[in-house]
Amino acid sequence: MSGLSNLQSIYNNSLKSLSRNTGRIIKDVKKDDELTARKNGIPTEDKGFSPPNFPITRNMFILSVLFWTTIAMLVYLCISYGTLYTRITQEDDLHKLCENKFGTREENFKIIEDYPLGDAGPYLNRLRPTKKDDHKMESKELPPIVTAIASNQFYQFQGLVKHLTEEVQTAHSDMKFIVYDLGLYKTEREIVEKYCNCQVRDFRFSEYPYHVADTSNFSWRPILLQLLLQEFGSVVYIEPTTRFKKSTSPNFLRNRGSKNYFLWDPPIVMSLIGYTDKAMFEFFKEDRCLFKEGSILSSEAVVLYRTEVTWNELMKPWLKCALNAECISPEGALFSGCFEIRHPRTTGCHRYDMSAASIILNRGVQYTIEREKMVSFRLTYSNDEEIKYFPEQPWTYRQIILLIITPVALIIMYKRFFRRRLCRL
Repeated sequence: MSGLSNLQSIYNNSLKSLSRNTGRIIKDVKKDDELTARKNGIPTEDKGFSPPNFPITRNMFILSVLFWTTIAMLVYLCISYGTLYTRITQEDDLHKLCENKFGTREENFKIIEDYPLGDAGPYLNRLRPTKKDDHKMESKELPPIVTAIASNQFYQFQGLVKHLTEEVQTAHSDMKFIVYDLGLYKTEREIVEKYCNCQVRDFRFSEYPYHVADTSNFSWRPILLQLLLQEFGSVVYIEPTTRFKKSTSPNFLRNRGSKNYFLWDPPIVMSLIGYTDKAMFEFFKEDRCLFKEGSILSSEAVVLYRTEVTWNELMKPWLKCALNAECISPEGALFSGCFEIRHPRTTGCHRYDMSAASIILNRGVQYTIEREKMVSFRLTYSNDEEIKYFPEQPWTYRQIILLIITPVALIIMYKRFFRRRLCRL
């Protein structure tokens, strides 16, 4: 037994000695390999720490991109709406007692006359009326009906053409219809010129300050109206969604009587304070608290006659604002996407040219503050239905996408079918 134990201990010691020698040999070989690699300029890997192998598949990559994009958008929206809410809730000027009051008509228009000119000077001189005679109080002529459209209003505009052609024009053979192209595609413009029975015009944005070319701020509209007043003496501007209540409604606009202009507020009252950026009041140097009872005027229908009163009371100060970016479109102004739930308090929304017109007319004659005396009965209503009235229609985005996708889908299907057939063979 003692002899067997001695043999076992000798065997174990020899195994330990062999393993130690083998380990030294392996280490020496690794060192030699590293030295050789360094001499030859080959980089060596540091395997002190190797992270676990975690393969990223294509689906995981796409999901990761979507996740972080969503997070980034949420952070952006939170910051944007947080900043907007902080800005619009600063309403100390509305809670205090107004020191200023509306004065007499002469005093109010003296304030309007003193509204800042800003950068509007050279343009205002060019737009100033050249004809001194006022439009007749009684006239047999119907003012031209004018609208302006971009590509996204093409199908609403067809509804307006149908309404004017089938209902209004039959009762007014002298009706003149003018359409301004604010961004139609070539095909859309050709269809409009062919079928709408109207005169299609371009607006020369290059002749005015850079901000006017941004159609979303509506600074072009007061300029367009002034140019039409110069040309025709009167104008009826309507939106592509506007409809006359009766076919005879435009007859009311032939004779202006003692009126110089007709504007209406929306059927659902919208607060002037709630839908006007604070910076516009600051440009006009007006106290917001004076206008708390006023409402926004609507662009659904605007009727103007060329008179000295129209120029001094409305068009001149309106153009002053339209030609100054800091007035018509203050930094951070939004048409939508604001806190409308706060209405009639400040919502953060802004109505651009109609906000300016509302401030001017309420300062001058308290147009919507005393609407019972100033605002005439309504001749129009709004209908935003999109229809296809013209015999020809342009390609829609859906049709274009389908045209692109169809051949690609057919090729993919053919390849898969062909592969399966080869596999069977």
